[in-house]
Amino acid sequence: MIPLIEFQRAILDKLLKEDALCVIGEGLGHQRILLELVRICATNNTLVFLLNCSSDDEERLREGLLELKSGNDFPIPTLNILKNDTLSSQSITPEGNVSFILRIYREKNQEGFIKAISDKPHIFNSDFSGVEKNLKFLQLRKLHLWPRFQLEIKTNLSSDINVIEYKQPMTIKMVEAQQTILDCMIATVNEIKKQNRYIEFDDFEYSMNTEFESKVKQSLNSVWHRVSPKTKQLVSDLRILRFLMVSLMHYDCVMFNEYLESLLVSSLPGKTSVFKNGQESSWMLTDSGNLLFNIARERVFKLNPKNIEPSYNNALISLNLPPGINLILEPLPKWSLIEDILKQIQSENIDVKPNIKDLENFEQNNKKTILIMVDSKYTLTQLIDYFESSLNASGIVSPNSDNTYHSNQSEINGIYKTHHRLLIKSIQNYFSFKKKLGSIRNSSQQRSTSSVSNNYNNNFNPRQPFNKRRRTRGASFAATNTPSILTRKTQTAVELETQTQEIAESFYQSQESNSTQNFDKTDQSADLSSFDDFKLDYDLNYGILPKNNLINIRVYDSANDPQTLIDYEPSHIIMYTPNSEFIRQIEVYQAQYPKKKVNIHFLVYDNSIEEQIYLNRIRREKEAFEKLIHTNSVMVIPLQPIKTADYENELRMSLIRSVAPLNYTGSSKKRLENLNNFEITNEKYRIVVDVREFRSPLPFALYKSTPHIYGTSVEIVPKTLLIGDYVIHDQCCIERKSIPDLIQSLASGRLYSQAQSMTTFYKFPVLLIEFSSSLSFSLSNLREYDSEMLLSDVCSKLVLLIISFQKLSILWSPSPSASANYFLDLKENHPEPDVDKAVKKGQDNNIGEKNAQYSFNSFKILQSLPGVGIANAYKIASKVANLKDLTNMSLNEIQSIVGITNGKMLHSFINENL
Repeated sequence: MIPLIEFQRAILDKLLKEDALCVIGEGLGHQRILLELVRICATNNTLVFLLNCSSDDEERLREGLLELKSGNDFPIPTLNILKNDTLSSQSITPEGNVSFILRIYREKNQEGFIKAISDKPHIFNSDFSGVEKNLKFLQLRKLHLWPRFQLEIKTNLSSDINVIEYKQPMTIKMVEAQQTILDCMIATVNEIKKQNRYIEFDDFEYSMNTEFESKVKQSLNSVWHRVSPKTKQLVSDLRILRFLMVSLMHYDCVMFNEYLESLLVSSLPGKTSVFKNGQESSWMLTDSGNLLFNIARERVFKLNPKNIEPSYNNALISLNLPPGINLILEPLPKWSLIEDILKQIQSENIDVKPNIKDLENFEQNNKKTILIMVDSKYTLTQLIDYFESSLNASGIVSPNSDNTYHSNQSEINGIYKTHHRLLIKSIQNYFSFKKKLGSIRNSSQQRSTSSVSNNYNNNFNPRQPFNKRRRTRGASFAATNTPSILTRKTQTAVELETQTQEIAESFYQSQESNSTQNFDKTDQSADLSSFDDFKLDYDLNYGILPKNNLINIRVYDSANDPQTLIDYEPSHIIMYTPNSEFIRQIEVYQAQYPKKKVNIHFLVYDNSIEEQIYLNRIRREKEAFEKLIHTNSVMVIPLQPIKTADYENELRMSLIRSVAPLNYTGSSKKRLENLNNFEITNEKYRIVVDVREFRSPLPFALYKSTPHIYGTSVEIVPKTLLIGDYVIHDQCCIERKSIPDLIQSLASGRLYSQAQSMTTFYKFPVLLIEFSSSLSFSLSNLREYDSEMLLSDVCSKLVLLIISFQKLSILWSPSPSASANYFLDLKENHPEPDVDKAVKKGQDNNIGEKNAQYSFNSFKILQSLPGVGIANAYKIASKVANLKDLTNMSLNEIQSIVGITNGKMLHSFINENL
């Protein structure tokens, strides 16, 4: 088991002395502290609950407990106890289930401990008085702060670690692409500001290190139903541009260009468009957008058919590539850098000379394990492919080549020596995909009408720039672009995509026509371009390092467990992408095992968004801790009363004495003659709740609610209900729907069957629709309103549901607390529900017909009769047992129930001859 460092032991000791919220810096070993806390507190005679813990932390905790259990005599908690076991305090909300559990726990147990641990300090500063609110929800009064700059932590982690920082410059094309993406982001935000002038964006910094697209979305949430479809598309474009900015650093040039073209193809108008209401991505039509597409393609290849030699074209054809293109295939700068680092590590091993007397120990100590850390599975796969197809094996041609093509072998070898085999394979797949896409597009165009083609030409005519429109207040969208690199002549994105498509189609069509003549040639080229069939020796694939060197590539998400460093025992760690949390894990590992020296190679692109994200993450945590330290020194937390049964009875008696001269309605005419004869009621409002509803905050809101009648409280009875989610009394049930659930239930028809069951078994069925008060709410956008309402519209379906079930009432609630108040109002002056009856309803159809208020089919027939409406249908149903008795009634008897006119119509219809 990993030993505890001094500062970790200090954190644990302080947390054991008192109940508190402990906030630790990222990567400082909060999982190890949690494991030790559980081991100490959870004995055979105690029960410990772990709440709000992630699945990864729970799995690591289980593994740690199993490791502790083996070979130890002291009691260890079993896995059954740890189903819900200590407390992780991030994402605690006042209406969440964690707050619900803690409140019940503290009311029933005044002596039990509550200890909270978190490694996300910025969460507590995201809201006003965030620390005070979380302490109140957690039933705590103490706050422990352990940042990285704390003196004790700084002393323990100040061991000498060899860190080599590599600030790799980006290529000129990458810098230009990064600037164009930033220009598009700035222009998109300016367009949102112009269309929504009532929203303030003054706090947004237009820099590549600011994630302002989430702030834009948050600012528009309150008026989202009033926002135009174009604004919604612009907000979506911000997320796409942000991803483009990050993928520029990690995708190779071919993949980045292919992803850009996929965005363009998906935005084309027609049936295949992913954008609603014909709203395309506006940034693609700007000068910066067109320049981005040009730069992305220039990193892959250029069109220069006049200056290309015939032998080079023949070599391209041999590689199954179209002629007339000049391959650029710009590699990622970090590829060559990481190769140089690995060669440097190899040279260090060669320079060290072993001692002949201690040769065995030398070989054991000199066995280098290299750990390469990346940020995603894509980068992991990319590096594996890069190492497998290294440049050392790129100039080889099959010895069985035909002499006819011997003249092209030098050109082919030159292409492989100039460009990496991985990129050549990527561009081969790229043109193959273009060929398949062209065949699909041609077949779809043949089936489409001519109007779609005209619409395409009108929307994507390169002679119609985006800002060609009548001048209004404010600058145009394209005018906001910075003219830093918009000086050269560029092609539009659609022109580039169409040109590449035509090159691929023409080349593959000519290949298909000459397939019989060039069969042997294409077969040889397939052997050259295939990684699976092209066998390479071990030394060629892994020629960078000797056999005693091991290279392990891991993703940060799967390597955040401190046990990873202990298992691998790396001597060199190459951080391909920066991560502050993992750097601290290395510091903790080095402090735990000072004899195991680790060399860290830190790779980052200079002046890039990758560097800015890393620095921002460190700065955000530092500023969060500084704010928490200040808040901890000045905050005042009120004492929480201990709500025992005696305390509540005393509180009731003191309040009743103060209002004894008055009755409950406040009237001064009726007074209580004898206060001693007045009895305090301990009865509770009882509400039956479906157990599946405890995932929502409404049961907790009901538990906290205070009824209007003094001396009562709410009792929540969890049961499995087949009809409804809440049973208020024997004649009223409620089905709760959130907005997404409402739309899904209306689309699938499930809500119709639920309404049918509720109206069959209950006299007062209610549909509760909950929405968030902090977010905008509208079932249809005001700007998208059309006079022709479709039957597929949500409002139309809801109206049809009300028409079909006129007994069904609808409650609109902005929050769970408002829903709880509705429930208490509906429950007043009604007896408590029978729990057994509520559970049995819907289990048996025969029993259901007997227990139902009215027969659904018979009641529907009654409503369809002339002179009978929704109002007098219930009058007839309360007076008449069945339809047979209704047909036997006289005119006067019917008129006494429904009136003279309606009674005459109904009697005439019943007694009319066929």
